[in-house]
Amino acid sequence: MDGLVTVLQHAQSADGGLRTQAEAQLQQFAAQNYAGYLVALAGVLASAAQQPEIRQLAGVVLKNSVQSTAEAKNVRAGPGPRILRRPR
Repeated sequence: MDGLVTVLQHAQSADGGLRTQAEAQLQQFAAQNYAGYLVALAGVLASAAQQPEIRQLAGVVLKNSVQSTAEAKNVRAGPGPRILRRPR
């Protein structure tokens, strides 16, 4: 995933051509090694050394990737957390 940070920077570019290329590169990264792609995005998200905008985009891309995979597999989240109450 060499260059992931650069690709994320280009994905935020005002230049539409550069942004389109970056989006295609992100899709290529995901197609080549999906698990590694998710780990790399999580690494960028967790890195305090990265710019906040890049970390935020990495988090959004990570969330969208996981969400779209779950939807494609028709996986649904279970019910929300249960609140256990002590008997009185």
